[in-house]
Amino acid sequence: MAINCYRSFAIISLCMALLLMTQCSLQGIGIWRLGLEDPMYWKIIPKKIKVKKVN
Repeated sequence: MAINCYRSFAIISLCMALLLMTQCSLQGIGIWRLGLEDPMYWKIIPKKIKVKKVN
């Protein structure tokens, strides 16, 4: 599934982190300064990986 990564360096960085995560079978990524990220993060992440919600 291709995702257009063009909005900003932060979005490109996120896409690269998600790609690395899947290629290296990592269990997750970290997001620096949660709350200040580009709102597109929350649209891109579930398109690229399966998201588990914790209650």
